[in-house]
Amino acid sequence: MAFCTQCGSRLAEGDKFCSNCGAPVQRKEEKAKPSKKKVFIGIGIAAGVTAFLALVVLCVVSLIRNTGNSDAKKEEINYVTYTNDTVCFSVEYPEGYMVTELGTDNQVLITEGEEADFQVSIEYAYYTAGDSAIYSAADFVEQVENDPTVLTDWIGTTNVETEYVGRTKSDSMEREQYDFWLEVDGDPYAGSLYIYDGKGEFGCYSYMCIINQNAEDSELFKTQGEKMADSFRITDACQAEGYQIYSFKESGLQFMVRDSAVSEMKESNAAIVMYPVEGVYNESNIWIDETVYEEESDINDVLEGVCGYYFSYKEGTEYTSQPAVAECGRYLFTGIDLKYYDGTWFYLSQFVFLHNGVYWKATMISTEDYYDVTATAMADILFSLKFTDDTNAAGGGRKDALEDEVPQDAALEDAGPGDDGEMVSDVIAEIRARSGFVADGSFKPLAAVDDFNGDGTQELLAVYEIESGSGVDVMYDVWSLGNGKNVCLKSELLFWEVGGDSGIVGIAKSDGTAYLAVVVKEPDLDSVCSYYEYVPWDVNESILNEDAMVYMEFRGNTEQPNYNRYILGDTDVDEEEFNRRQNEFEWIYKLDILAGKGNDGVMTFDEVE
Repeated sequence: MAFCTQCGSRLAEGDKFCSNCGAPVQRKEEKAKPSKKKVFIGIGIAAGVTAFLALVVLCVVSLIRNTGNSDAKKEEINYVTYTNDTVCFSVEYPEGYMVTELGTDNQVLITEGEEADFQVSIEYAYYTAGDSAIYSAADFVEQVENDPTVLTDWIGTTNVETEYVGRTKSDSMEREQYDFWLEVDGDPYAGSLYIYDGKGEFGCYSYMCIINQNAEDSELFKTQGEKMADSFRITDACQAEGYQIYSFKESGLQFMVRDSAVSEMKESNAAIVMYPVEGVYNESNIWIDETVYEEESDINDVLEGVCGYYFSYKEGTEYTSQPAVAECGRYLFTGIDLKYYDGTWFYLSQFVFLHNGVYWKATMISTEDYYDVTATAMADILFSLKFTDDTNAAGGGRKDALEDEVPQDAALEDAGPGDDGEMVSDVIAEIRARSGFVADGSFKPLAAVDDFNGDGTQELLAVYEIESGSGVDVMYDVWSLGNGKNVCLKSELLFWEVGGDSGIVGIAKSDGTAYLAVVVKEPDLDSVCSYYEYVPWDVNESILNEDAMVYMEFRGNTEQPNYNRYILGDTDVDEEEFNRRQNEFEWIYKLDILAGKGNDGVMTFDEVE
């Protein structure tokens, strides 16, 4: 009698495929190994549907009856130690048992024979069939509570009874424990699933044993199983194979991206903009930046707001998809897609999700050549994203946590004379540490530090160069140094150093209000386009009010000046009106990296430090 090694269903003589699950039949003489299921997860990222492969590690137990003589097994059992240096664990098992390492899937199978009534499966697990990454044993249990099918998928069948035992202890190791029961061809089977915390910040260990309760040696198997489970040890830290783990303790943010996407994005013009981690820019073009929206009645309003910048600034911007939900990971992301022209066509996706009463966003920007790899990286982030610190715990969102901090005036009053200088140095050091930062280029990185809006909090504005796959980009940062911590408000491209493009960033004032001023010039043969943005600072808080931005644009033609265009907001105006509005802004600080520092308090990074 034979059974399917994929789903455990009974096979008829001569079957080449299982009638239940369709898996190819492997006979005893083929020395068949239990297989691992792989699930395809589709995520809508751009126009149309882009599918991404997520290898979901499932422990599928083959339940095959043992008809051999069991007398020898009742003799005294000697145990030997199996150690797996790659997956970083060890376990004692009965001598003479068969140990099988299942390829590169981080899984080991231990049985008393090829056709077994007892077996143990151990693996380093980093995500579930619920499309979510695993960060710990408790995290796995939480996923099971939210979706019980996560556990049945893991065990390998839906026809199973399960019971959560709780957090148990084996010698010095704590673990989460589930017991389960199922029936195959009239025989009752019992098993236990133990889930252990790893030593790293990602993943856990899954230890599953299963016994045929009708087997002659079922009591012996149970004793052996208990001894093996008690002997299980984690020997070192292990990381999900093929993935880069990102863990930012200050914000409690964690996610992962597969190594192949990280490597390819280094050479691309693509970027992913994520959440608040003090403005980190790493080697895989993943920006960490803060953009927070308070809860509104309609998430489409939020999407419209975050897309408004591109419609007001980028040429040829248009929607390429309608809002859609990406059911992926721990959060429901609502996404929308755009494209715009900036010397080449760029594709942009905005994802917004609600976390503890506050909207968050993720932005993906890519050229067509690098779209697939960027979308793959974005998909990894969406399904593995997790907040872990207390400021994002249930019942208290980020906004509430910030309001509970030390009042700004008190923080300034308690600050020592060197505190502000140390915070400024920390920001400069943070920028210098970014991958691709140009320390000894043709132009010196510049910065200005002041209380720009007069609210009692210092701010910092910086402009610097970053090497990218296309050459050198000029970037600018805006930081707030309030409440004893540094927060990056903006970190964006100013201009590419190609074709004579240039740009200036600084602080300007109009009617007593301070503005972040950004000017970009793009000459092209006999024409030039100049873009002007003036974003007001809040008068009471160290933040920028993007919704009140003043946008101006000049499109000139040296051969045909009558065709010059002057645009204020989205309206064409005459030259006189355009100049009048421009003259209302008086520049206080002007950071022109091509011209160098002026006499208005702008300093080089070396001088700032």
